[in-house]
Amino acid sequence: MDMLNYKNIISISKGFVPAVKVEQHINDIDKLKSYIPTDKSLEIIRSFCINSNGSNVIIGSYGSGKSHLVSLLANIMAGMYEVEDYDKLIGKIKNLDDETYMLFSERIKKRQKRFVIIPPYNAEDFEQAMLLGIYRALKREGMNYITIDSSFSKVIKQLENWKNIFPKTYHEFFRIIESEYFIEEKKFKEEIENFNKDYYEIFVEVYP
Repeated sequence: MDMLNYKNIISISKGFVPAVKVEQHINDIDKLKSYIPTDKSLEIIRSFCINSNGSNVIIGSYGSGKSHLVSLLANIMAGMYEVEDYDKLIGKIKNLDDETYMLFSERIKKRQKRFVIIPPYNAEDFEQAMLLGIYRALKREGMNYITIDSSFSKVIKQLENWKNIFPKTYHEFFRIIESEYFIEEKKFKEEIENFNKDYYEIFVEVYP
């Protein structure tokens, strides 16, 4: 008997990705509307619709769909969709639970926009995670003209002040950074903009 050629009966969705990252997929409507609800996720979706000011702790093993679900809810909270985008998902939920279907349909129609902050996975600590999350959320919403007042923003302002008014101080600072810490000017600025505490401490060491 010939072995069954599975390629003839099984196909992988073009939108398939091995892992979902909330920050990358919050705007990926094609990915989000293909979400397959489960009994457990319906409980979270129902809770989300009933009390949008509440909180949920989602725990599960790798590949269980946590990030996909969070990306979906984050997109809805941010209001970055058209109502018809979720028609297919609403139909899936209707086939599983009438109450959740009614609640979810109503929530989609309301489009209650929130400012959604997504802390990055690779942050060094909680402070950096929150600052980066806020910064990227502002950028995503087209509000990157708003400056987050922090120790890091003060460093950036100080560097700009030196560059424009005290160029000798500016060049001397980066001479020290490059010769003693082996960090290039561009790299140092990028890390300060990314709220890297180690680079802030270097600034304080050089310029107490």
